[in-house]
Amino acid sequence: MEKHVRQVVAELLDAGYEPDSQLAFYFEPDAAHTEADWEERAHLPLLHLFGKPSKLAGVSLKELGTSFFERSKLRLLPTAEYENGWRITPLNGSFKSADPDAASVDHSGGIVPKEGGTAVVEYEFEGKRAKASVTIS
Repeated sequence: MEKHVRQVVAELLDAGYEPDSQLAFYFEPDAAHTEADWEERAHLPLLHLFGKPSKLAGVSLKELGTSFFERSKLRLLPTAEYENGWRITPLNGSFKSADPDAASVDHSGGIVPKEGGTAVVEYEFEGKRAKASVTIS
């Protein structure tokens, strides 16, 4: 499902919408299409549309997928959380590998392994940073 949402996001960005202000989305990989899961997130678009502006409290990274040496399916998903509880999957942040010899990371958080071991990846969004250690096997 995320693939379809990201396709629509790409089309809206191409149409001129400003990322993370006019256009925002939140991907929760563990949530299903159930009333209980929607209930947990129903307030987020309301905060975006009708809430007062809030300061960014922090960013975090969540590891998605599995890691394969030949072709990585490992990806880091960033989340930005604001002081009022609003959460988004940022569109304008940047990833950086602390050890580019072990792995690089693309703009969407996809890990590109180069050798086995552990790589530290840093994510930065609006002055806030998060780090994650990923194992490359």
